[in-house]
Amino acid sequence: MNKFDSIANHLEPIQTQESTPTAQQENTLRAEVERSLSRYFKNIEDEPVTDLHHMVISEVEAPLIEAVMGYCGNNKARHLSCLV
Repeated sequence: MNKFDSIANHLEPIQTQESTPTAQQENTLRAEVERSLSRYFKNIEDEPVTDLHHMVISEVEAPLIEAVMGYCGNNKARHLSCLV
């Protein structure tokens, strides 16, 4: 399996006890990314890891823009002010 074939499966939060926040677990975007990357590394088996930064940014950028556009009511000027 190529590492990009099912990247969405590795980066999307999985609703298990592992992702349920406890006193020791944070429920922040950073914590979610850390848990997702941990799952990714556990699931890639012996595949080489290359261009990880690009892969993560490309997975995060689209939902970020979509969420901001929804929040701003598709107002591009307001959208830009949120992202800058």
